[in-house]
Amino acid sequence: MSRTMAIAKTIDFGFGMTFYPLFKYLYYYFRSKPRFIKIETTNFCNAQCLYCPHSVMERKKGMMQDHLFKKIVAECVDWGIKEIHLCNFGEALLDKKLSEKIKYIKKRDASIKTVIFTNGNLLDKETSTVLLSAGIDRITVSFDGYSPEYFEKYRTPLKYDVVFNNIKDLIKVKKELNSRTQLILNAVYSSDNVSQKEVENFKEYWKDEPVTINLQKLHEWHGYVPNSRYKYKNITCRDIYEYMTINWDGSVVPCCLDYDGVCVLGDATKEHIRSIWFGTKFVNFRRMLLKDMKAMEMCEQCGYRIYNVRFPYLTSFLKMMATIKR
Repeated sequence: MSRTMAIAKTIDFGFGMTFYPLFKYLYYYFRSKPRFIKIETTNFCNAQCLYCPHSVMERKKGMMQDHLFKKIVAECVDWGIKEIHLCNFGEALLDKKLSEKIKYIKKRDASIKTVIFTNGNLLDKETSTVLLSAGIDRITVSFDGYSPEYFEKYRTPLKYDVVFNNIKDLIKVKKELNSRTQLILNAVYSSDNVSQKEVENFKEYWKDEPVTINLQKLHEWHGYVPNSRYKYKNITCRDIYEYMTINWDGSVVPCCLDYDGVCVLGDATKEHIRSIWFGTKFVNFRRMLLKDMKAMEMCEQCGYRIYNVRFPYLTSFLKMMATIKR
């Protein structure tokens, strides 16, 4: 994080609201580029999590071809992108060339941060060693480890002990290699199914380890998982201003929650990713949602926009910014 960004986090508006959310949007709006790029190297998955729509996904499954991956990375370097997520709607570790891809990115531009999200089932000690040695910057393991029963109910057919031991080995490898790789445990929960005591016990167990705990409330995948708590239907979305999602076949979609590729805004096999970001389809899509979230059913029903409750004036701000010619 830049020094300016860090300062923005310290300016308090009261009620727990800092200047950071507003400043971040100003910062990225005028930088005219996404904060990071998601490259889906594969959308195959080895799990059928209860709250994930992967099992009903109709989009074709596949692996990204090497020449397309290299084209996208070259364009990221050319554009000055500084963070690449090597995952989207699949299990990242099913890509057998993942470590090679990390090394390739670092060879092209060592300053680019490389990130993966994984369910941890394949993250054995050997794999951890290979990834950390390749120079990966951040690994997020989805681990709802409040109890074996809870984990195995929602993360079918994964086994609690396997993932738990893999995380312990990952931490051990990080210490052995003196690696600077950031480790995050992302734990999804619903207050209906997980008690506050279980959450606190989970945090307490990992507090002395070099991992960051991220507790994520269960959200809808545009209606796939109904969630009655979501009520801010008129607030727009931050994701379409913050990052770009490129599927394994090169199709570009608004965000990672468009798991079936319902709204294709570009084709990275034929277009430069920068041209897609500023292209007519993407620009009109943003304008459409600013005018009316109901214009796109997928977006209206999406509960991931809960982030914007922390900054309720985001929609008005973005509408104002849309009138400014850069």
